[in-house]
Amino acid sequence: MYLLGSLGVHFADCKASEGNVSSLVAEMLVQRVAKDLRSEQPHLRGRACWAVGQFSDFIAQDNAFHVDVTSQVLERFGDEALPVRFQAAVALRKLVYDEETRAPVEGVAHIVA
Repeated sequence: MYLLGSLGVHFADCKASEGNVSSLVAEMLVQRVAKDLRSEQPHLRGRACWAVGQFSDFIAQDNAFHVDVTSQVLERFGDEALPVRFQAAVALRKLVYDEETRAPVEGVAHIVA
């Protein structure tokens, strides 16, 4: 999971128009990362939250998936493991706040309001 999240920095430089990369990243996010947000293992839940934060730009491209993942990360605030709650807080900031415009991301602001 750490390896996948680390690749997010490199994929962020790719344009959304590069369908090959975007489709592979989206598939990986749906099949691995979103699934691990509900893992029985706290370490995987924490790493999944971290990976969501790393790929927040890609997640924001699909509004339905963005809303779903943001809701799942918000659920991790009630997790029994402190590291999971911490990673969820970091990821949530990246999911709902656009650092360039310094404004909430449209489409998910109603979830955290």
